[in-house]
Amino acid sequence: ARLDRLNTVKQVAQIGACIGREFTHELVATVSPLSDSELQTSYRQLIESQIILPQGGASHGSYIFKHALLQDAAYGSLLKGPKRQFHDLIAEGLKEKFPEVVVNTPELLASHLAKAERFSEAIDHWKEAGIQAKNASSNQEASSHFEMALAYLEKEDPSPERDKRELELQAPLALAVTALYGYGAKQAGVVYERAFALSQNVDNPPEIFQIMYGLSQNRGLGDKYGEGLAIARELVSYADQAGDKGGYTVAHRWLGSILLFLPDYELAKVHCEKSI
Repeated sequence: ARLDRLNTVKQVAQIGACIGREFTHELVATVSPLSDSELQTSYRQLIESQIILPQGGASHGSYIFKHALLQDAAYGSLLKGPKRQFHDLIAEGLKEKFPEVVVNTPELLASHLAKAERFSEAIDHWKEAGIQAKNASSNQEASSHFEMALAYLEKEDPSPERDKRELELQAPLALAVTALYGYGAKQAGVVYERAFALSQNVDNPPEIFQIMYGLSQNRGLGDKYGEGLAIARELVSYADQAGDKGGYTVAHRWLGSILLFLPDYELAKVHCEKSI
């Protein structure tokens, strides 16, 4: 009711609500058709109506909704079409005026792109957010970003290109899930299995070594030791042919390790010595 009494000023609150609980004048100005002086008048009325509060004390600073429910009310009063359009303009405003925000928090841009129904672009930015979080060892956050990207990727029609994009999400997701739950965990097995299935439909995927290694660990440390051993042997064969010293070292170390559980100490010793 408080918003409805403000008529045209209401749109400024709606734009702010699309941005978030806190919003800046600069970003609102990239979306709103109002002039700078009209926006300042709108802010004053919203402040007087106890809807928003100024942040930082600057006249062209930032504002925050006095309560999250006020933001929800402003956002909920928007029809689907204008809401999508505002998110589209906000995404463009972020890319144009706030490149450092896009670089440091790509998930923010991804959220606006998704709400603007620009799903393919949103997937790319959630992937970037997931990689950043994984590299910072924020694995729960990384998993959330990758899973969000995968949820929107499901909307795309099946194709080789779609499989490649999914593989590029499942492979780093597998690392994050492994860090959270361990190689032998059921959650890790599900992701590695899906990633391996996708890798069979992609020519020479760069993630194949990581996927085979993870799947072998999951099976070998879980309740499918025979499968884990078989994949470990395939991994050694692959590493031997690839000529990758790092991969060769890891593959022989893992095969030597898993052979200890058979047990086959002599053969385990051979592979561990190759690794050394």
